[in-house]
Amino acid sequence: MTQEDVDRMYDQQISLPVSKEYLGVEVRNILDAMNTIIDDILAGKELPVTPNLICTFHQLVSKNLGDHIDCIPGRFRQDNRYVGSYRAPDYSKVANLVERLCDWMRLEFHYPEYKNDWYDAIVQAIVAHVYLEWIHPFGDGNGRTGRLLEFYILVRAGMPVITCTLLSNFYNDTRSEYYRQFDVARRNNDLSSFIKYAVRGLCDKIKETLAVAQVCVTTITWSHYIYEQFDKKTTSEATKRRRKLALSLKIGVPYTREEIVMLNPEMAREYLQTQRLAARDINALVNMGILRAYSGLSTWDDDIYITNHTKLLLDRMPDSKHGPDLFPNS
Repeated sequence: MTQEDVDRMYDQQISLPVSKEYLGVEVRNILDAMNTIIDDILAGKELPVTPNLICTFHQLVSKNLGDHIDCIPGRFRQDNRYVGSYRAPDYSKVANLVERLCDWMRLEFHYPEYKNDWYDAIVQAIVAHVYLEWIHPFGDGNGRTGRLLEFYILVRAGMPVITCTLLSNFYNDTRSEYYRQFDVARRNNDLSSFIKYAVRGLCDKIKETLAVAQVCVTTITWSHYIYEQFDKKTTSEATKRRRKLALSLKIGVPYTREEIVMLNPEMAREYLQTQRLAARDINALVNMGILRAYSGLSTWDDDIYITNHTKLLLDRMPDSKHGPDLFPNS
C-alpha cells in the first residue's frame, strides 16, 4: 500500500479489495495503537515497560486479523519458532526472558528518574527492539510489537512525535543492512555495532525531516505573506492576476521573463495576447519586493528573476532567529 492509499483508507475515502482487507486492518491497528499511546502520554498515563504492557501492544497490533496472523493476540507463544535460520528461545523460557528484559531496562535506564533523557531513550528504544526480536515472544507480529514499543519509549521521553517513527523507517529503507547488523550483533553477542548503525540512521532521517519541514514552513509563510501584501491593495483584476502570478512562483527558483509568462496556462494565454501586460505585472512584483531582478545571469540578453523570500521573511522574524540556514535555496 502507498502512503496515499493509507491516508485515504484511514479517512474512509476508499475501501480495499477483499483480498487486501487484512492489510487495511494491519495499518489501522498500527495507527490506532500509536494514537492511543500519544493520547495516554499526553494525559499523563506514562508506564514503565512491563510484560503486561508488551502484551497489550501485541494485542493492539494483532486484533481483528483472524487467520492472517499466526498467534493469539496478547498471548506469549506456546510453541517453538524459527525466523529463517534463527531458532528463537524455547517457548517455556519466554515469560521469564521478557520479565528479565523489562527489569533490566528499568534498572539500566533509570525509569522514571531520567524519563526525559533523549539520549538514554534512543538507546533504550534500539536495544528494546533488538532484544524483543531475539526473544520472539509471540507466534506472529513480533516486528510490529517491537516497533510500537520503540515508538512508545521515544514518545514517553518527550521526543517530537514526527521523529519517533524514523528508526522504523530507516530499518525499512535499509532492510538488508538491518538484517546483517542483526545477525552480527547476535553472533558477536554485542550490540555496539547495531546501536551505531541505528543512531547514524536516525540522525540522517532527522536531518531529512528537518529539511522537508523547513521547506514546508517557508512555503506556507511565503504564501501568507503574498496574501497579506495583496490584501492591502484594491481588488482589481490586475491585483488578482498579479497575486496569482506571485503564488505560481517557486521559492528560490530563477526564472527568465519568458518562463514566468508560461507558469500559469490560463494567464499565459492572456499574456501572449498582450505582451506588455506581462512586463507590467512582473515589474509590479519587483516594485513590491516580491521578485528580485538580476542582469547578466542568463546566456540570453534578459534579466533573471528570483523570489525575494529570504530577506522579507527574515525581516518578519525575531532577531534571535535570523539565519540563512532556516531558508534553503535562498
